[in-house]
Amino acid sequence: ELGNLTYLRRLHLPGSNLHGVLPPELGRLPDLSHLNLSDNSFQGRIPASLSNCTRLERLMLFNNSFQGDIPQELCLLRNLKVLNLGTNTLTGSILSGIGGLTNLIFLNLEINNLTGQIPQEIGGLVKLVKVGLGMNLLTGSIPASFGNLSSLYFLSLYSAQLTGSIPPLQNLSSLEVLELSKNYLKGSIPAWLGNLSSLGLINFDGNHLTGHIPYSLGNLPLLHVLSVSNNNFSGPIPQSLGNLGALIGLHLDHNELEGPFPLSLLNISTLAVLDLQYNNLSGSIPHSIGNKLPNIQQLLTSVNQFHGIIPPSLCNASMLQWIQGVNNFFSGTIPECLGIHQKDLTVVTFAENQLETSNDYDWGFISSLTNCSSLLLLDVGDNKLRGELPNTVGNLSTQLQYFVTNMNYITGKIPEGIGNLVNLEFIEMNNNLFEGTIPASFGKLKKLNQLYLTNNNLSGTIPLSFGNLQMLTVLSLGGNALSGPIPPNLSNCPLEKLDLDSNHLTGSVPKEIFSISTLSDYLHLGHNFLTGSISPEVGNLKNLAFLDISNNKIFGEIPSSIGDCQSLEYL
Repeated sequence: ELGNLTYLRRLHLPGSNLHGVLPPELGRLPDLSHLNLSDNSFQGRIPASLSNCTRLERLMLFNNSFQGDIPQELCLLRNLKVLNLGTNTLTGSILSGIGGLTNLIFLNLEINNLTGQIPQEIGGLVKLVKVGLGMNLLTGSIPASFGNLSSLYFLSLYSAQLTGSIPPLQNLSSLEVLELSKNYLKGSIPAWLGNLSSLGLINFDGNHLTGHIPYSLGNLPLLHVLSVSNNNFSGPIPQSLGNLGALIGLHLDHNELEGPFPLSLLNISTLAVLDLQYNNLSGSIPHSIGNKLPNIQQLLTSVNQFHGIIPPSLCNASMLQWIQGVNNFFSGTIPECLGIHQKDLTVVTFAENQLETSNDYDWGFISSLTNCSSLLLLDVGDNKLRGELPNTVGNLSTQLQYFVTNMNYITGKIPEGIGNLVNLEFIEMNNNLFEGTIPASFGKLKKLNQLYLTNNNLSGTIPLSFGNLQMLTVLSLGGNALSGPIPPNLSNCPLEKLDLDSNHLTGSVPKEIFSISTLSDYLHLGHNFLTGSISPEVGNLKNLAFLDISNNKIFGEIPSSIGDCQSLEYL
């Protein structure tokens, strides 16, 4: 058995598909210095007998399914340099006697279910270079004693339910990574943080921090990621951030920042992600942004108060993948060239602005976007777009999943070519001035989940091809001039919401419609010219909350089976 290998010094079996419990006989290996069983499927408790391996320097049990408390006896391993128990399901508190592990240089207990406070004694382990305690259920604040760990280069305490403020860490001159995201920290960012010149990553995302972003953060020449998202920061974006010549990601979203877009940010030619969403920023986007930020991949400006045009220079940003400018005051046209040089463009959203189109040229961006073979989402809803949707929309990427043009003034017919976009899951074209018939080609969109065409001037019949859409959960065609019967084969669709209200539909309501048991939110059939009686099959709508068949020519008695519709709130 393993315990008989008394001369064994290293047991190195990571990623070996091992399972079961760890045998306590490991404690009979007096010369064992390295134990690495990471990336396996071990369960049960970590044996306390490991404390007998007094020469143990590295204990690595990362990424298993160990349970229970961390044995306090491990604090007897005075030679231990590496303790990696991360990514298990360990419970209880962090070792209260951990201060005895004076040779420890690496401590990882992340991604467990540990509780209690972080021991102050960790601050006495002055040889530590890396500490990871994130993704646990800890309480209390970050110990001020961490400020004594002058050799520390990596500190990760993310998502650990910690409270209090950022402790005094100004003596950690070697610190490269400071990861404190998703906690409950309060207070402001201390100005001394700008003196830790080795910092490469600062992540304070998802806390309750307040105050201004310190000007001193612009003094960090090696910083490549700065994330202070999802806090309560106010005031302007410091111009000094433009000095961060190595910065790749700047995440300032979901705060209360105000003032203009700092021109100094255009000095950061390395910048790949600029996220300014959900603030109170104003002014215009610098016209030269696409030329000055050649490496920009994500430009996110949604939910601010920006105005002016969308800079045509963005067409030169060939690395651009995501551009989001929803809910601002952008005006003018969408640059006709957008997409010509951006083959990797994936997301384009300019909804809820004041953008316009007045002629075919203004719609040229649709043709340019056909070069973007990875395009997944295009949303230009709630603007002032006029004219006809160009037929080139049918040449957009077949990877497109979301297409939104709602709440504009678009006229003409819906292009038949939309049926070519076979991966579409969501179409929202309601509240426009579309006319003509609904393209039968929609029936080719086998992945379509939601279709909104309400409040247009559409006429003709509901395409029978809709019966092919076996993933369709929402069909909203109300407020048009559709005529003819309701297709019975709509029952092939797993509909949860069906709105055919305020059209010119005739005939009786097919019993198959009343057999769509998935209908749960609403069935709107009111304000049509429907006749006949209500089928007893209506009792199949056991999950339906809202049924409206008012203002039709339906006659006869209400079937007693309506009593089976126990979720019904409105009839």
